[in-house]
Amino acid sequence: MTISTTPSISLQPGAEAVLTAVAHRQFATPQAYRLQLAAAHMLLIGGFDELICLDNLQFEPFPLPD
Repeated sequence: MTISTTPSISLQPGAEAVLTAVAHRQFATPQAYRLQLAAAHMLLIGGFDELICLDNLQFEPFPLPD
């Protein structure tokens, strides 16, 4: 008796980008993978003109008049 089952696969949003990268062999080497990972990480960081630490420093560029 043979039971034929078809696996069900569901992908998370954004998985198409990973599948496309694999299909184009962008992760063919560990170095290429690390470079791609670093580039993706840098896209998440704000630009150099945006100082994200100012809230933590309690910085006030100009004193407000009383």
